[in-house]
Amino acid sequence: MAIPQAPSAGRAGLALTLAALALGPAAVAAQSSPPVPDIASGGAEIRLPLQRYDALLQEIERADAARAERLAAIEEPAAERLQVDQRIEVRGDGVHGTVRATVRVAGQKLLPVRLPLIGLVRAATVTPAGASLAHREGSLTLLAERAGVYRLEVETFVPFADDAAAVREVELVSGDAPVGSTVVRFGAELQWQCPGATVVRDEVDGQARVLELAIPGGTTATLRLRQPYQSAEAERALVQTITATVLDVQRQGIGRTDLAVYQVIRGEIATHVLDLPAGLQPESVVSDEGGAQSSRDAGQLQVYRQRLLRGTGFVKLHTPLRHGERIDLQPVATGPGTSALGHYLVTRTSIASEVAPPAGSWRRLDVSDLPASPSWGAGTGIAAVWQLDAEAGAAPGTLTVELLPEAEDVGAVVRRRESTSLLTDSGSLVHRDVFQVVGRSSALEVRLPPGSELWSLLVDDSPTRPLESGGTVFVPLSLDNDGTRSIELVSVQAGALPSRRSEITLQLATLETPVLEHRWRLLLPDGREYRYAGGVLRPTFDAISDAGSVVVGGGEGSVRGRVRDDSGYLLPGVAVTLRVRDRPYRTFTDRNGWFTFRSVPDGRHYVHAELSGFGAVGYDVRVRRGRTSMVDLTLAPATQETITVTSEAPLLDEMQVQSMFEDDAAEQRQQAFREEASALKRDGSRREDAAGRAASAPAAAEPEPRTAGRTGGVRPLPVDIPARGKILQMIGILPPREVAVTLEVREPR
Repeated sequence: MAIPQAPSAGRAGLALTLAALALGPAAVAAQSSPPVPDIASGGAEIRLPLQRYDALLQEIERADAARAERLAAIEEPAAERLQVDQRIEVRGDGVHGTVRATVRVAGQKLLPVRLPLIGLVRAATVTPAGASLAHREGSLTLLAERAGVYRLEVETFVPFADDAAAVREVELVSGDAPVGSTVVRFGAELQWQCPGATVVRDEVDGQARVLELAIPGGTTATLRLRQPYQSAEAERALVQTITATVLDVQRQGIGRTDLAVYQVIRGEIATHVLDLPAGLQPESVVSDEGGAQSSRDAGQLQVYRQRLLRGTGFVKLHTPLRHGERIDLQPVATGPGTSALGHYLVTRTSIASEVAPPAGSWRRLDVSDLPASPSWGAGTGIAAVWQLDAEAGAAPGTLTVELLPEAEDVGAVVRRRESTSLLTDSGSLVHRDVFQVVGRSSALEVRLPPGSELWSLLVDDSPTRPLESGGTVFVPLSLDNDGTRSIELVSVQAGALPSRRSEITLQLATLETPVLEHRWRLLLPDGREYRYAGGVLRPTFDAISDAGSVVVGGGEGSVRGRVRDDSGYLLPGVAVTLRVRDRPYRTFTDRNGWFTFRSVPDGRHYVHAELSGFGAVGYDVRVRRGRTSMVDLTLAPATQETITVTSEAPLLDEMQVQSMFEDDAAEQRQQAFREEASALKRDGSRREDAAGRAASAPAAAEPEPRTAGRTGGVRPLPVDIPARGKILQMIGILPPREVAVTLEVREPR
């Protein structure tokens, strides 16, 4: 068989390889010498028998297979803990620990190995050489230079913060290895508890107790050590309890929550023991620590705590029920060793319903008579409260929730109205209103302020031609029962306000449709001082920084959260107070509803949020060193419809809170003013262009002339944006039909 030389270099190389294999080892060795001139120049060819050619191809395939096997034999990158042994000794000055670990690093790409660690590292060694250790709070990382098995030995120390503390808490972390042990040694006279860990060995060695514990992987456990009480009476804990059955009546069903509130006056609680009524099958169990581990034996439920309870805590049992189901009102019992102060029945409802327990066993209370406790949950929304009459000795009985006929449909409502108004140096006004309309309606009736000209109108981002009559605009909606529309309306009042006035009144368009929530941002030109004098909406702060934050000091923890209304909208300008050791620290939420408290000491503190037009809400929050505790707060609307300002409002420049802003806050506020004013003018022009294009599209009939107020117009907005300005934000719940604000205007001093 003849193999002609290929014209390309690659195929010439293949010909050389075949030739070398054909001629034997001598030819292979000769490949390092210069190529044969005849083959390189293309003037020769190699002839091989077909059998020999097939053998060469098979040899090439075997070489490729061998190469693939070598690549497959390369180890995947691995970094694993083979064995971790912990030896911990509790002494008078602190916790001394020794960690011995065996780890394996494999593969071409060497990965780091992390060991969980608690405390300060006093000494650390690793064998064999060829690896280094990096220590950060909470972990130790081994960085290997080559693959292999390494052995580590680390000595740690955790000092006690209070030498005179009656109870010591030792935090233990899982080694998270296939083989390992955790052995703790402390004084034999001490009483101990370690929730979350399994005891493998417990023995007394002279004056010391030796515990071997198994801790689930990826978790921590807390060993609590306490000096024994001097008498049996002193050892008995003194605990008072309040129990309640809370019924949340919703359209989809009824949620039952059985609540037990504990007040530990003396001693502590490691496990809550609850006797359940017959037939009660809780779906979930929650404590003041969050989700809780529990076990059930017949009618008794045990809820295990992560930390000993000293002070106030609670347990909640959630059970879903169906409408029409008969509800047994027998309360949960908090078990022996507790003193029950009372049992309550609390109802919340979002639909028309009738809930009434047996009159002979329950006494109706005012909602304000319900004992104050953050365990009742956010917002309240409580409809009625009853207390079980313990003196009567009657059985709690049962009840059935009766749903009442639904009220007549009121049609559409404006769930949210957002207004932005720009006052120019020449006294012209530009108003942009965005309405979120829900319900059933054929049109939205909007009456513009006197002297206003409709400039553009969008319904669900589509230019729309409204009907106009005597200053009233009728926006077509065609909404069904559950429909939703987003409407944006821009109007202009040219030269509406003459200059050099000591007081100005700004009025928005009037709606005939009820509004649930209204927010109004007013952009005012700089050069004058403005003071809020009155209006149906209440001024609120508007932070320009990323988050309204306060430095508390004295700690290394943080509290961060956000505030929403009950519809899920984020609320800016909410006053948030964190009470630390009876001292209040206050800030306001930023434009995105966020707030932050930094450098907060360890412990349990109380956070409280309030905003005019909403009910206040507060929670206990647990802060730990080096961690950020997240808090989500929900404010429910208050029942009042208008808010009256009873004292003189500050100047807009005085309404900024120093702790909310950095040093460049003034420039940030000016940048925000310019961006909002520019966006208002740009959006108005863009929408009138879009409306113009929509109106100029080909049609069967001759289109009407495009003018402002009909389809959006074709002219740009006739306003000049002030170079500098101020921003006033106002908010109101269930405002009246006519919305206006009065400002006092002063020349700068």
